[in-house]
Amino acid sequence: MEIVRDYKFSDPQLVLLAREYVNLLSEHLAVFTAINVRFDEAYKTDLISKIDDAEAIPSDQVIIDKQAAFTAVANETQDACVKHFSRMRYYIEEAFPDRKEIWRQFGYNDISDARRSDKEMLRFMDGLQKTATTYATELTNANMPVDVLDNIEPLKSKLQTDVLAKESYKKERTVITARRIEKLNTVWAMLKDINKAAQVVFIDDPVMLNMFEFPQSHSSN
Repeated sequence: MEIVRDYKFSDPQLVLLAREYVNLLSEHLAVFTAINVRFDEAYKTDLISKIDDAEAIPSDQVIIDKQAAFTAVANETQDACVKHFSRMRYYIEEAFPDRKEIWRQFGYNDISDARRSDKEMLRFMDGLQKTATTYATELTNANMPVDVLDNIEPLKSKLQTDVLAKESYKKERTVITARRIEKLNTVWAMLKDINKAAQVVFIDDPVMLNMFEFPQSHSSN
């Protein structure tokens, strides 16, 4: 089940509001305790702890930046695969001049799709490795350097590792975001609790009551 925000503003805005509430509660703790003993030092400490816990979880922007880094690494490896295939083409065509039916076995018709998708590139590299192994003798006789043939497997393995890391972090991002929202929803519930009490504590003090107002998108209900 998807965890949604109970609040209607950004996570950093909520954290800032919560810090402001901690300062207000600290300054007027005695009058809050007078109307409800729940509002004591332990309550304030618990609120601070919950804010700190939520703030310790990476923000959306940090997560996005990290995901972009994983994507960049996978893209770089994908580009390296394309370059490696381009290098191989010379020797493939030397070994099999005008043999387009064999060129197709090496993926000549598939490289365009592979350029656009790292998952397609994984399939492409797997097929390329198998075909190159099948025709290793012919390629060697066409003077293909040993490293060109041998480097297909390491490139394929690195791409597989990079794509797996990227896809795993996509899933992890969902978990991290849900955990942060869950903790901030708890903070928000406590702020509403304080706000509700403030309506009584400062019923005759509109200036102070104004200090506890939520942003316009929210009420105390």
